[in-house]
Amino acid sequence: MNIHEEFIQSFNNIEKILKEEVDNQDYLPFYRLVDLNSKKNKIVKKHKRELKVLADLRNIIVHGDIKNPVAVPSKNSLEKIKFIEKQLFNPPKIMEV
Repeated sequence: MNIHEEFIQSFNNIEKILKEEVDNQDYLPFYRLVDLNSKKNKIVKKHKRELKVLADLRNIIVHGDIKNPVAVPSKNSLEKIKFIEKQLFNPPKIMEV
């Protein structure tokens, strides 16, 4: 799997979590999902701006040719999205904080 495929996979996992948290069956844009979740999830609130920037990068990648993308996430962007994904799937325990 290459870097942009890993990035898209992590983004999709995050989007799935955000959809589940608002229990929404209809389509909501990612920015809206972030806004709604940031009101009740401290991890989303903390990374709200970053999530929106990463969503813009995701849009550039998927609305082009996925096999030959116009933009490729940097290693830093991939690490950031994977970190946020991990935080959402396994939030830190109170004792760890």
